[in-house]
Amino acid sequence: MKTLILLRHAEAADLQSGKDAERPLTARGRGMAMWVGNELTKRAIRPDFILSSAAQRTKETCQLMQDAWAPDFYPQAFFDPAIYRADAHECLEMIAMQDEMHHSVMMIGHNPSIHQLVLLLCGAGQTQKSPEIAHRFPPTSCAVLTFESDLWVHIHKGSGTLVDFFHPAE
Repeated sequence: MKTLILLRHAEAADLQSGKDAERPLTARGRGMAMWVGNELTKRAIRPDFILSSAAQRTKETCQLMQDAWAPDFYPQAFFDPAIYRADAHECLEMIAMQDEMHHSVMMIGHNPSIHQLVLLLCGAGQTQKSPEIAHRFPPTSCAVLTFESDLWVHIHKGSGTLVDFFHPAE
């Protein structure tokens, strides 16, 4: 069985100048990132590996979340620039390429693709467990899905079971 944790980055600052990918987290966003790390610990959800966008706000979200887990738990993270512009199907292709030794992978990304990926992977009727997820995926939203397959490459549309969904605004 595989577990996929899909996380939207925490609240980012408005674009003032420069590039969108360079937007940092706000002070509130930094608190949200720490919150999600603590919440995952409370719920006993721990990724073996983190695959994150290389944008500043996703890197900060990842780092602060890992800081909330340290020193007991500190999974390796890989920052892939391709996630920044990837759509849901491209994100799924990246997940399919993960090492099979990882039973639980977290992807930290952006909307709308991370939200669309959750909806793509959930089986029919799965969003009824958390009706809000069908309509919105606010910053620091976290969806946890499980899959019957033991191979990442076999994960496909509708094959996931939504087992948890939460965000700080709950």
